[in-house]
Amino acid sequence: MMPSSNVLRLYLFVSVCYCVVLTADGFLSAHPANNFHYTVERVDDVDNLLTSSSDEGTVTSSLKTSYKDCGSASTIKSLSVIPCDSDVNKRVGNDVCEIERGSNVTFNVSFVPKANATQLKAVIHGIYDFVPIPFPCPQPDACQNSGLTCPLQAGRLYDYVLNAKVLEKYPRIKLWVKGQLEDENGNNVICVEIHIRLV
Repeated sequence: MMPSSNVLRLYLFVSVCYCVVLTADGFLSAHPANNFHYTVERVDDVDNLLTSSSDEGTVTSSLKTSYKDCGSASTIKSLSVIPCDSDVNKRVGNDVCEIERGSNVTFNVSFVPKANATQLKAVIHGIYDFVPIPFPCPQPDACQNSGLTCPLQAGRLYDYVLNAKVLEKYPRIKLWVKGQLEDENGNNVICVEIHIRLV
């Protein structure tokens, strides 16, 4: 199905490995999603472990990789993952980003929160065969060294950045990585899923 103008129906995923950023320890969950919104943004992710699950959500497609919004209490303006956004050869189709083990990855998301937040916690999961696996985040406090200054005010534009190392010990797999930024009440200020392949 190809809705009019800027809406596409695709199989997308968004997530952020590690601390809302795509890293080898990131978590993921695969979901066939509907109502993909085409934007001029870009999103990329990595890996080799393919997982699929069935869940509906809003997925956003970009010039490069796509991501799935899994319940953000914010309006996501753009999401990108480097190196996939900077190197078209790192993409497999429009939805899978290949990331080399032992390399560095930078995750960036621009968003406008719909509610105020005094604290932000970065949470990461990898979802394989419908089983979510929690991963440690290099910077659990998303208000520190991330480009964000807390508290966040509703209606303002913010940019979250996370740099992470994809360890060489990680297996070559394709999977979904899910990244979340939770506020002081456990609400998802950001929740995205990305399809990645580790090579």
